[in-house]
Amino acid sequence: MRYVGAAPYFGRCIDARFRETETPVLCRILPSRVIAFDCREGC
Repeated sequence: MRYVGAAPYFGRCIDARFRETETPVLCRILPSRVIAFDCREGC
């Protein structure tokens, strides 16, 4: 499985102990809006 450019997911992308309790889900996230902040002075 490929996720965030790392294969395998468990043991490389996240700790291998999560294999017992977590199920990775691949999906495309489409934002409903984008808000930009001017953080040049700090946010």
